[in-house]
Amino acid sequence: MATSQDFANYVCGPEVYNHFLVRLFRFMEKDWKRLMAGSTHNTIYMPVFKKLRVTIPKFEEQVAIVDHLRSLETETRLLEDKIAKARLLKQAMMQQLLTGRIRLV
Repeated sequence: MATSQDFANYVCGPEVYNHFLVRLFRFMEKDWKRLMAGSTHNTIYMPVFKKLRVTIPKFEEQVAIVDHLRSLETETRLLEDKIAKARLLKQAMMQQLLTGRIRLV
């Protein structure tokens, strides 16, 4: 069984940084859901998509925004790794304390 579906493909011009556009579209998740229509297959129909307007800063600012977001994501990932390691250490210490392998004075 085959179904026909509409696909939109955006090709960035020289004034739009593709990584910025991806992040912008991901940030707009609530807007996409609001624009969706259809009872069985939710989609954003082409006339609605063509009417969509977003404000995009100058190219240099787009690059700076993406660079800043990347550094924040890296820092977040490092902190999440530290938290995961601390949880594992806590779990191991609790196990040793609760089984009596280690005694507190």
